[in-house]
Amino acid sequence: MSESSSKKFSKPAVMENLHRDELTMPVVRQHFEGFHDYLAAGRDSLVRGRPERGRRRDKIRAAIGHALGFTTWRSLTREHGLDDARAAELMCGLVASAAED
Repeated sequence: MSESSSKKFSKPAVMENLHRDELTMPVVRQHFEGFHDYLAAGRDSLVRGRPERGRRRDKIRAAIGHALGFTTWRSLTREHGLDDARAAELMCGLVASAAED
């Protein structure tokens, strides 16, 4: 497989195409429902053990959901050049900031 073909069919490239197509293709949208449910379950699991309540908990839930989003990681790593560790550190900081009053 050529380098351009391997990039075209890499997991990030496939995910980018699927996220793009989800907006316009009902069959892709239908298949993505399970993926979105999976991410929501992960978000809810991470929020469940936290002590915050009310509006602060809502902010934390949103921050964690944002951190788990593919488009967030694509932006941080591909568009802004962070490696995965730095992107994770940044998202942990976002969640910590959301927990503050």
